[in-house]
Amino acid sequence: MSHKKLFIPGPTEVLPDILEAMAMPMIGHRSKDYSALQGETTPKVQQCLYTKNQIIVSTSSSTGLMEAAVLNFVRPGKKVLACMCGAFSDRWSKIAKANNKDVIELKVDWGMGIHPEMIDDILAKQAEEIDLVLLVMNETSTGVLNPAKEIQAVVNKYRDAGVMMAIDAVSAMMVVPIKVDEWEVDFVLAGVQKAWSLPPGLAVAAMSERAIERANEVPHRGYYFDLLEYVKSNAKDQTPSTPAISQINALRVMATRILEQEGLENRWARHARQADMVRNWATSRGFEIFPEKGFYSQALTCVKNNLGISVADLNSALGKRGKMISNGYGKLKEETFRISHMGDIYEKDLEELLADIDDILGFK
Repeated sequence: MSHKKLFIPGPTEVLPDILEAMAMPMIGHRSKDYSALQGETTPKVQQCLYTKNQIIVSTSSSTGLMEAAVLNFVRPGKKVLACMCGAFSDRWSKIAKANNKDVIELKVDWGMGIHPEMIDDILAKQAEEIDLVLLVMNETSTGVLNPAKEIQAVVNKYRDAGVMMAIDAVSAMMVVPIKVDEWEVDFVLAGVQKAWSLPPGLAVAAMSERAIERANEVPHRGYYFDLLEYVKSNAKDQTPSTPAISQINALRVMATRILEQEGLENRWARHARQADMVRNWATSRGFEIFPEKGFYSQALTCVKNNLGISVADLNSALGKRGKMISNGYGKLKEETFRISHMGDIYEKDLEELLADIDDILGFK
């Protein structure tokens, strides 16, 4: 199978050092060797997230930890406030309803962002009813980056009423800084197949002491996604069930590379430059940027197809050149297209991609 370089929102490009790390000789998951591996990996993840909180390592997709949030943090008789601005934030509301939670939906049109005052308006009236706010930080279906820091500050005003927030940072984590302790984040999750640039199948989260206390108040937290079992296992650098050992080793290698070679500040700056590069290319060719101004993602650019090109034909032509971008998601198919610039995609890669698109579309 010939490889196409991935400029899609996920899975993202995986470099050889990560693939080599996954080819490690297997070890016993209840052995001291495994405990040493997890014990070396989780402090690096903490450092990347600016936190001393518990790190949850889940052999699942991000959707698993999204479900874990609604299972562990909503007490009987309390409600969920789901902030909905695209396909994946819509999904979190569906997950909550599928787990028999009473959901209040804050909906905006696809492409619009969640403004902090929208949440403040609801909590000012209904905080006593609501246990959990669900926020997708970076909505990959629309290219919207929501202001998680400012929204967290709003939610924190209502802590005495029992309100907390879970953040889906699936395509934001390792693209922009998420300062968990400074912002007082209770729960933030991501899959490793986005900006961590690992193969899919592993998810990580940071969980605060307040979130642990809340989970202790919630009965029927499920079995596989009972987060208190993960916390208990963490004391021995273990997991409740069989972990994806090879991926955890790859996470160790990636976190080490980020911290010791690129550096966090350099990484945030690189992603900002790459986002600017793609947005400037799009607008200079006559395209429009799809999301609301001020809410542009740093992980991917969602381009409005106002020029009426065939995105499918463009992607087919790119495929012959060994590259792939993403069509619009769901109802935005052919109305938008998405170019990812996160993780192990670098400026030189984007220069080559954009030159190929120019050539295919006849731009000069």
